[in-house]
Amino acid sequence: QVYGSFSGISRACAITATKLAKQSETRLHAHGGMVKWSWAPEQLPVLHQCFQPHWPNRGMTCEWQRLEVQCHGLSQYMPAKTPEDCEAACCASPDCLVYQFRLKEGCWIGEDVYLDTEAAIVDEADVWTGGMKSFT
Repeated sequence: QVYGSFSGISRACAITATKLAKQSETRLHAHGGMVKWSWAPEQLPVLHQCFQPHWPNRGMTCEWQRLEVQCHGLSQYMPAKTPEDCEAACCASPDCLVYQFRLKEGCWIGEDVYLDTEAAIVDEADVWTGGMKSFT
């Protein structure tokens, strides 16, 4: 849900990075028509700028269990351009459990994941980096 109120403050931009990433995967299709993305790639950075100040856990620090294998079931979060931005987006989202970043693939975040423990590393310079939130 994008609209609502939070502690009496209207927050038309209150949505987590995880939910925005999931929404950006939505496609529209009419019978006999072309499949279209519901969000254009150039819209996502603007939405990120709007939503980021309202993230529930913004500024929080998280403990991570490092992951260096690819996870599946994540959603791409295009506004995060660095591993640090990706980690911060996941940390600030209470509904995000895992983040991963790879130079060629960008940032991926989510909560329902499974690990690809048998994936071969093709290029040592372009491995998946990321983490799973630790709850200790």
